[in-house]
Amino acid sequence: LTSFDGTVADVTERKRQEERLQRSEQIALAANQSKSEFLANMSHEIRTPMAAILGYADVLLGHLEDPDNRNCVMIIKRNGEHLLSLINDILDLSRIEAGKLSVDAESVPLPRLVGDIQSLMQVRADEKNVDFQVEFEGRVPQSIETDPTRLRQVLINLIGNAIKFTDEGKVRLKVRFMKGADPPVVEFSIVDTGIGISKEQQDRLFKPFSQGDASVTRKYGGSGLGLAISQRLIEMMDGEMSLESELGEGSTFFVRLPVHSVEGIELVTPDLVKQPSRPEELLAETPKLDCRVLVVDDRRDVRHISQHFLEKAGAKVDTAEDGQQGVDAAVQARDSGHPYDLIVMDMQMPVVDGLQATALLRSAGIDWPIIALTADAMKGDRDRCLNGGCDDYLSKPIDHIKLVSMVANYTQEMDVRELVERRYLRANQLQQKIEREGRARS
Repeated sequence: LTSFDGTVADVTERKRQEERLQRSEQIALAANQSKSEFLANMSHEIRTPMAAILGYADVLLGHLEDPDNRNCVMIIKRNGEHLLSLINDILDLSRIEAGKLSVDAESVPLPRLVGDIQSLMQVRADEKNVDFQVEFEGRVPQSIETDPTRLRQVLINLIGNAIKFTDEGKVRLKVRFMKGADPPVVEFSIVDTGIGISKEQQDRLFKPFSQGDASVTRKYGGSGLGLAISQRLIEMMDGEMSLESELGEGSTFFVRLPVHSVEGIELVTPDLVKQPSRPEELLAETPKLDCRVLVVDDRRDVRHISQHFLEKAGAKVDTAEDGQQGVDAAVQARDSGHPYDLIVMDMQMPVVDGLQATALLRSAGIDWPIIALTADAMKGDRDRCLNGGCDDYLSKPIDHIKLVSMVANYTQEMDVRELVERRYLRANQLQQKIEREGRARS
């Protein structure tokens, strides 16, 4: 070898840049993880005390007869719900920006969803003497694929705004199926005869913490988060949201959600019946229970409130303050020949948390239904609960009417064998997903 040709290059700076880039990426990932943990803790630490405040307000309303005392408690409850709504808005926006909020589509009966919203919003409309009605324009799908919680959140926000900004007149929720659109869509339009919005103000409405006018903010209040969150949620559901308004004439907000498959779709002409709207009417319609329930939660207030409403519905209730106590109580009940019919399990507890306790119970051969209680802070909370062996979940603050209805469903309507088969199916799907992800990485 007498000679060779080649190029010598100093790559020191390039390597330094690569190392700096890797460090920056690691710092960003760590910061994102810290933000996620902060959101989870904030949600749990704020929403859990609110659950106690609102829950005990409901307990008092069930015992008080004097109108003045009932009015005082209603003021506490109403302001507590307003504070909770503000907390939820801030957390939702943070979760969206952190990529930690997801939408979970499922088959949702459309007329029932709209009827539930009508029942809830009728209370607010009656308080302001605003005429609120729901109109179905023609036949609509019997069911649609969407996230019912998030769609309900958006429609309640829009209708709530319409009622808030309408001092006299009417508010309408109109629903129609636009089969000829490409793709076909279900359109919700919220029409009001309120103060309206100028063209200049409309451009700012969908930005976080922005509102139309400072004088309007002073008069009507609000955080300026609801519309920004609603628009992002609708976009996450592949839909669109728009606005038409004239100052002094009222506003119309449109929400359009695509119907991706119309094959075999059942169209119906809904017959809306006004639902009970007052708390005492709703409580009167909650199902009666005849079962044994174990409530496991580290917060004494949450345990006692849940116990109160379940026992009021007819259940026999025991409580435990952490996951290990819950497991011990469940195993002892089974071995003594007096098993529980259902367990309500908080997910975030000391000693042994809810997921660990659920795993221990399933390993011990206990197949009773388990309802998870979660602060609902992070993307994937629902999947973690169901993948961990729970059968359903409720987010805090607990809707105790919903809790009683859910307990009734699992103890009166559902067969344990069906639940076991559902868990096996979910476990197989999870295993297949893990295997696919493993093959993709390799």
